Amino acid sequence: MGHEIGYHYEDWYLAKYDKYKAKELFEKNLKKLQDLIPIETICMHGSPLSRDNNMAIWNHWDYREYGLKDCIISQDYSDFAFFTDSGRTFGPSSANLRDELGNARLYPTVKTTKDLCAFIQARTNDKIMISIHPERWTNNAYIWTNQLAKDTAINLIKRGIRITKKSKKVKKP
Repeated sequence: MGHEIGYHYEDWYLAKYDKYKAKELFEKNLKKLQDLIPIETICMHGSPLSRDNNMAIWNHWDYREYGLKDCIISQDYSDFAFFTDSGRTFGPSSANLRDELGNARLYPTVKTTKDLCAFIQARTNDKIMISIHPERWTNNAYIWTNQLAKDTAINLIKRGIRITKKSKKVKKP
């Protein structure tokens, strides 16, 4: 059906922001995947507890040297509508620290799955990018409740991080 498997990397964070360790980890993890299946694209993982965006690795190295495309950096998304379930909503959320898609169009009124389905059915935008975390989508009540509890705790931490970052930016008189 034209699907592909890409590498959802977080080597910058895992290497504790050491550019050499990050490169080594990236190469090691990429090779593990390439031993199984061809990899043509990569996309950073948000790593919400990280101080930096995982794409910071590309401030020191060039992903194109590996014959790869980065699904965020290599694509112009200005014609796309973008939705993510980060923060357990498809709308804007202070719990969404890193799931962004460059210059994609945002539709803040789309918040629920029902809203998203109506948006798609109305053909409001021809091109749509949806970033979904599959662990949030199950019919198993136990698994769903467990994930809800985890997401709620993590979202509280992420909101605290966002508030802390904002307060550090405020200059004191």
